[in-house]
Amino acid sequence: MEKFGIYVLENFLSNEECDEIIGFVKEKHDKDPHKNRNIKVVDKQRTTRYNSFHSDRTLSDRLWNKLNSRLQDKRFNSIRNFRHTKARKIFEPCGISNKLTTVYYLNGEMPIHKDKFNNMPDKTSLFTILVYLNDDYKKGRTIFYPNYPKTNKENEIALEPKKGRAVLFDINLYHRGELIEGEKWAVGGKVQFKKSKLIYT
Repeated sequence: MEKFGIYVLENFLSNEECDEIIGFVKEKHDKDPHKNRNIKVVDKQRTTRYNSFHSDRTLSDRLWNKLNSRLQDKRFNSIRNFRHTKARKIFEPCGISNKLTTVYYLNGEMPIHKDKFNNMPDKTSLFTILVYLNDDYKKGRTIFYPNYPKTNKENEIALEPKKGRAVLFDINLYHRGELIEGEKWAVGGKVQFKKSKLIYT
């Protein structure tokens, strides 16, 4: 997986931390059920609901501290000094955007897509981190397509959801959330990178 820019981080959050985040989001949306909420009815049997909450610096910093600790491992050398040959720059990860997205599926799915860049004058988003908050449902894999638009099974990389597991992946990778049976919770954020230096050769 890693040669395609997909890194699996086991035990990224504890079971208690996952439950805490789910409880926090439920409480927040119970207080204001119409804020930052988008409900998409696919049909009578399948509903996908996307819950987004913004400006949560405490949680994004918490996730970043955990991720930054993992990034010190040598397997992440290419991410700590990310060479963007097209831009002729080297970028260093520096945080996770406080604009986090908590995704809730009820017997739903996420169609094939790629995440949007979050560009700023001094920073850009080059990777996404997705953390699975529960796994008490059926199916619901995250499926990546490194050779998109080829989407046949031979060109799929499928990752099983596991409570507390995180996946860090290149923001340019096309992916989808497989149709599930049950309720699925996940939290995602864009990993921010700052420009380190120019590449002259």
